[in-house]
Amino acid sequence: MRESAEKLEFEHAARLRNRIRALASVRASQGINPHTFDEADVFALHVEGGQSCIQVFFFRAGQNWGNRAYFPRHGGEESAEEILGAFIAQFYDDREPPKLILTNVEPSDRELLEEALCIRAECKVEIRRPERGEKREIVDAVLLNAREALGRRMAETGSVAKLLDGVAEVFGLSQRPERIEVYDNSHMQGTNALGAMIVAGPEGFTKNQYRKFNMKAEEFDGDDFAMMKAMIRRRFARMLIEREEDTPDEPFSLAEKVASDSEPDEGRFNTQAPDQLTAPHPPPPLRKGEEEEFQTAASISPKSATSPSAIQSSARGRISC
Repeated sequence: MRESAEKLEFEHAARLRNRIRALASVRASQGINPHTFDEADVFALHVEGGQSCIQVFFFRAGQNWGNRAYFPRHGGEESAEEILGAFIAQFYDDREPPKLILTNVEPSDRELLEEALCIRAECKVEIRRPERGEKREIVDAVLLNAREALGRRMAETGSVAKLLDGVAEVFGLSQRPERIEVYDNSHMQGTNALGAMIVAGPEGFTKNQYRKFNMKAEEFDGDDFAMMKAMIRRRFARMLIEREEDTPDEPFSLAEKVASDSEPDEGRFNTQAPDQLTAPHPPPPLRKGEEEEFQTAASISPKSATSPSAIQSSARGRISC
């Protein structure tokens, strides 16, 4: 998988990744049916290279009901005990805990956690770090899954980092982009109009930040460019309003680079963008299969740019550093 990613054969690498995940899932779900307890959640934390993975297995009625890997963000100075303690507290914020929780490291403030979970479950909840026996074997198996999951994630992140370095080089960015937004729209002969935004960053595609934009087809009459204009306006207008509510006194900068795959006859909107974006020059269209130079968008103050008319862009891609 890593060799394929280094050769930029990403489709082949993705297929290998999916196979590895499938094998790991099969191995994780087979042969782990405990005999010494009926109900428990098992947490195993593995930390490596400043990153961490917490693998959680769920046991109910003496059977393995599945597992899931989590990758919490934390500072480099935090200990494994602090990371796991904070994670468990948040994990059970919206779910009922079982009577037994097994871990590979003892979480910080264990007694306080137990007391809080007891109140939530209305029964005794015990957090244990087993030293021997079947419980210890199960925890070790969960830890192995956490180690493998983190290894796969680090390999994938390394491939993404190389891609982002390439994006920075092509677009002449001073540093690796932290967020990339890609926009597109579609319709069926003027009906069922829909716009979409996908987001990517250092950890790959961020699917929980994807957005879709319902468009009123009768307002555009099949005009793709008008749909793009309306979608971009809605996206940035909302973003600037939210930014003004959070930090009203700070200037907000749009993406340093703006690219468009507009067709040549759709360049009419490009000439409108400078005044409404307060940019010195219009961003030229990036036509499919061609390389273009890109202009820098100027900084926009939220107070002067929260109206929809103040935010119009000919972009299909937005790259933020």
